[in-house]
Amino acid sequence: MAHVYVTVAGADRSVYDEVLRRAALDRFGVHRLAPDPDRADLILFAEYADEPFQQSVRHHPLVRRHRERCFVLDERDHTFPFLPGVYASVPRAWSHPDRTRSGGYRVMFQHGIQIDPVLGAAPGLLFSFVGAFWTAAVRRRLGALDHPRGWVCDTSSGGGSRGAYLQAITSSAFVLCPRGLAPATTRLFDVMRAGRVPVVLADDWVPPEGPDWDAFALRVPEAEAARLPATLEALEGTARQRGAAARAAWEAWFAPDVSFHRAVEGCLDIQSCRRVPERVLRWRALWQLAHQPYRYNFYRYARAALRAGRPI
Repeated sequence: MAHVYVTVAGADRSVYDEVLRRAALDRFGVHRLAPDPDRADLILFAEYADEPFQQSVRHHPLVRRHRERCFVLDERDHTFPFLPGVYASVPRAWSHPDRTRSGGYRVMFQHGIQIDPVLGAAPGLLFSFVGAFWTAAVRRRLGALDHPRGWVCDTSSGGGSRGAYLQAITSSAFVLCPRGLAPATTRLFDVMRAGRVPVVLADDWVPPEGPDWDAFALRVPEAEAARLPATLEALEGTARQRGAAARAAWEAWFAPDVSFHRAVEGCLDIQSCRRVPERVLRWRALWQLAHQPYRYNFYRYARAALRAGRPI
């Protein structure tokens, strides 16, 4: 059992509030919230603020005082993992077993999305995708798909709605889940929740540990998007079974009454895998960032911080 102190460093408290709510719903009852960070086994920063370099968390007094016990639960699409923790969308190149675990999105389920499982309903469509094309090249390739039972809708110009998005999911045997601005997408978890089959087109996506993804999800290389209609037609007979498995996996790993437990377990797993102290590993993160596409932005940020006399 771990005693977990949950806090937030950024201005956005949405993830923090949701983590507390889900801790109260937790059906496992193994881990407990701690009122005192100095006596907690884990200090969990629940973050959603728009800070790609985690400035508020990295310079937080608790991190300086208890670095080895501090972790981040981060649900942003674009965050470099300066601190160890569970991230909703970390590209494969930035994922390391001694510092990161992949997780699901939680906050999005607060925003009026009600998706009930449709396991018994026969889908009228073979596949669908309702989303913005501009966010990734693979999405634009989907616009060229042609199938009598396929529905692909570009919402880049405001042509879609939440209703159309939900209708596409519940009416389809397979729901295409391409990468957008980031490798992961909340769409994947909405599809699992509905009991439909997610088709993941994101080469850099790191699947969260735990679910048997091969039992229900299909992973298709981004370069093979044009072959989807034939591929999905051949697998249509497995859609009902896969959909049921997807819903079961969502309930076991991402539902509101399990997600607090899963996040804590992910942090504990990182802690148990750690062979080098975090105070040393954090410098590797800085080196890694300097060799990634974000490096130019980070250099600009670092120079500005130094000129202003702020810590990097």
